[in-house]
Amino acid sequence: MGLLYPLPTSEAEKDFLLVKYSDKKKAEEIELRSYGLPWLFWGYAFASIAVVVLLFVAVKEPLFKLIDLGNETDKVLAYMLLVLVCLIPLSIFGFLFYQKKIILNHQILKLIHGTFFLPLYTRSYPVKTITHFSIEHFLDSPNLAKLRGEAENRAFENRGYYVLKLNRSHDSIMIDRHSQKNELEKIKSILENFLNLKTESN
Repeated sequence: MGLLYPLPTSEAEKDFLLVKYSDKKKAEEIELRSYGLPWLFWGYAFASIAVVVLLFVAVKEPLFKLIDLGNETDKVLAYMLLVLVCLIPLSIFGFLFYQKKIILNHQILKLIHGTFFLPLYTRSYPVKTITHFSIEHFLDSPNLAKLRGEAENRAFENRGYYVLKLNRSHDSIMIDRHSQKNELEKIKSILENFLNLKTESN
């Protein structure tokens, strides 16, 4: 989700990169928290919710009449519509409050995805299984401008994005992705410096 929810890239971003120190002032754990969506998305969200509310107000009376007077099928459809009307704003706010966390200490690395400040999906990887971190370029489907490679169409090329991976002896796990390779390089450096891993070539 790093294309929409970027992670911090330096310890100066103290609200989103937290470091816990031991009594000997040695870093014991670091936690990287993704940034939220820009305020523009909040504007889109409230506009979308306003449309849903207006549509609901327009059908509210016939909908409740259908629940009172309709047969079982009509009632099921009416209740499904009510559930949908409630789920749409909840889903929109779920995206707005989404946050990804990377928690790393000398025993374990955790990847946590959550929303509304609640963890929904957590994966843990023992540090002793980590061999190195790497950054790879990913391009699923080059567009016509990319295939032709013409200089005048370079701005329209689909360049894909970069993926930061945690590599182990038997598999690799995607940690984050970003359109800018240098942003992932900074995150990679933070993780490697904490674990004192030797930097691997990409």
